[in-house]
Amino acid sequence: MTLVVEKSPNYSWPLANATLSLKSYIEGPLSLSKRNALEAKLCADFELICDQVIPAQVLLDWIKGFEEFISLIINAPYSFSWPTLLWLKEDKTHQAQCYFRRPDMFERKAATPLNCLPFNDIQDKFGDLLASASWMSKKEEFGPGTHLYLGTLRNPHLYLEHQFVSLVWGLEALDRRKAVSSCSTEAISRRVKAENIIQQTCVITMDKKERKWLKKAIENAASRTLAERLYDMLYPVTFDIQPALLTTFCETCATLRNRLSHTGGANKAGEYDAFIQKILPAQKALMKLYHLLLLDMIGVEPSLLKWSMQESLFSFNFQYCLRRAELITREEFIQRKGPAALKQA
Repeated sequence: MTLVVEKSPNYSWPLANATLSLKSYIEGPLSLSKRNALEAKLCADFELICDQVIPAQVLLDWIKGFEEFISLIINAPYSFSWPTLLWLKEDKTHQAQCYFRRPDMFERKAATPLNCLPFNDIQDKFGDLLASASWMSKKEEFGPGTHLYLGTLRNPHLYLEHQFVSLVWGLEALDRRKAVSSCSTEAISRRVKAENIIQQTCVITMDKKERKWLKKAIENAASRTLAERLYDMLYPVTFDIQPALLTTFCETCATLRNRLSHTGGANKAGEYDAFIQKILPAQKALMKLYHLLLLDMIGVEPSLLKWSMQESLFSFNFQYCLRRAELITREEFIQRKGPAALKQA
């Protein structure tokens, strides 16, 4: 018997001062003796070749960021095996297995049904999405706005309340960071307005602390609400979702978060289960939309994001979560549910 197996092609992407490659190979026994069973695996490894000397800690930080990038792309927790380092010294190549402190290593494979971005659709831009102008810089620029989502994704055993508030905090952090990074004049105008109000009112008897408190209160009163911040962040990736329904959803999320923060959730004993049932659909929908938002931020085309939301094999689950959170109507759900290929079959 002759068995011919064609492995996947190799890919290569230029990065700043380095080249990243994805190399495929077949792994299995090479014994020439007769065997009743033959086991072979199609495997692939990432290879990073640096053009200059890089400190070990910088390289390990890059590996951590790359792991997070893969988790984001496949929409599932993922960890690489321990990396092998090779370096040239005195015309001799040295090799070492690198072990370091890290969270739990996830066993889930990259070929997962949760994947909503097919590799074939992003293979040409894979390096650009990862490079310093995309994921690696965004995670540093927006910090908690990316980490709170990834922390929720990579720790599925967190309590539901923890997952929900982490997502809301993350979106709020993203909004505030974006306002700071864009040098928004809104905050400056609020401060000027607060100072003018204080100057025009009778505040002669106020001491310095009271004056400072009043100024801060006026500034906060003029700032956007949490619901408005959530709406502004989610709107770019809510394809074909009615603005009125998105507004109601964001107001619901803000109310639930405030109840958790200020009253502990349930107002009375025995209402906890009912409160959790309100959080569940909001958390599921936030998780889906947050994922699209981060992909949009690193440069994935909106058309591909909309396809993953409405037409991919993952789309039924996506649309179901949107319906549970009342982000789409019953009629819209019936019309959209299921991948395009299945609806046409």
